Amino acid sequence: MPPTDQRPIDFSEFAEVAQVFTDSYTRLIRNGSPASEIAWAMLGATLNVYEMFGLRGELPGLFRNLADEIEMDTKIN
Repeated sequence: MPPTDQRPIDFSEFAEVAQVFTDSYTRLIRNGSPASEIAWAMLGATLNVYEMFGLRGELPGLFRNLADEIEMDTKIN
């Protein structure tokens, strides 16, 4: 149950941001950071983004739905 806004999102607009994240995490792994710690930090950053936009209340339902999709091996965007 992703949040709904006024206009649909063109996910291609996030390509540059995604590339920066990927490059940064790749560099951290090459420098010896454990993948589990990087993933934990990334989850923390996600929580901060939801907090920043006042969407923290949506997280429990979102995480429940996400867990169901993971358990059912559903492809997630």
